[in-house]
Amino acid sequence: HDVDDLAQEVFLAAFRCLPTFRREDDFGAWLRGIARNTLSVHWRRTARRNRAMAGFQEEVARVVGTDLD
Repeated sequence: HDVDDLAQEVFLAAFRCLPTFRREDDFGAWLRGIARNTLSVHWRRTARRNRAMAGFQEEVARVVGTDLD
């Protein structure tokens, strides 16, 4: 699902930024740059979400562990 979502984000971003594309530039390189930036944002977002989930799991384990004792 992530791949489909990322592809859709890339093409939507490219469509929105199309007026900034210069005809003399390489369209493939321009599109790959958008894809690279989109993927970078996705990785940062995913890493942040994973760190938050790990913190939440540790807190739940601490609270539940205390209650079980």
